[in-house]
This record gives sequence, structure tokens and C-alpha cells, in this order.
Amino acid sequence: MPKVTVTGAKGLVQSTGSGVDLTETTLVARPKVTTVSANTTLTQADSGGVFLVGTDALTITLPATVAGVDYTIVNTMADAGNLLTISPNASDGIHGTATLAATVVQFSGTDDADISLTKATGFTGNFIRLVGDGSVGWMVVGSSGIWAN
Repeated sequence: MPKVTVTGAKGLVQSTGSGVDLTETTLVARPKVTTVSANTTLTQADSGGVFLVGTDALTITLPATVAGVDYTIVNTMADAGNLLTISPNASDGIHGTATLAATVVQFSGTDDADISLTKATGFTGNFIRLVGDGSVGWMVVGSSGIWAN
């Protein structure tokens, strides 16, 4: 059977090849990956994106919460080289925890309270994934590294 290529919606890729049965197809969404090198305010349109931060002392500002909107923010700076701050909208908090080897950091959930990846203990690849609930703010659904209020 010849190789078949199917073009789908932007950002969707279908793996095809010899002997593929096209009666059942699987589309895989690739996240948009953006390198951030200046203070940035995210928008709802950025949802699903992965943001690579390799510049010290930046702030990523979140928009007002919308249910289901999500962002993954990743430190790409050298170990102990990056202070990274995430700032929610003034009427939203960041809720949840970051589990570490010996402790659990619980975020305050207070409106307009920033969280930060600490510089001295930050490692390349530390990340945080946030999902909007559309009501009280942003929920931490995954993280690595030492994040603090």
C-alpha cells in the first residue's frame, strides 16, 4: 500500500505509512512552543502552549482565568541561574501545591499573589503547569522545582 499523507487542522499531525488502515485515524495535537526572553503577558489564545524561559528575572503574567485554559512554563536557564515569577490577574489566585522531596509547598490562593521559581535552587527543566478554573483562578496540575509565594 502506498504512503498516504493527510493534512488536518493547524498543529495536528497524522502518522501514516505503508499498510495503514485509514478507517481509524489518530490525530496528535502538538503544543505550541514559545521561547520567552522578556516579561510576557499570556492570552487565552496561548492556551496549551509551552513557554521556555531562559532569561533571568522575568515575569509571566496570566490573564483572567478561563475554564480549561492551560499553560506550561519551563525554566531553560542553567542551574541556579534563573528567578522566574508567575503573576496571576489581580482578581485570581494560584491554588495547589508543589511537591518536593522533603516538603510540600502550598500556594496561598490569594488574589494577585505571585509565585516564583527560586533562583538558587532552580534547575534546568523545572516547570509548572497551570489550568484555569474560570472562577477563583489557576490550579497547579504539575510542577517540578522549588516554587514559592
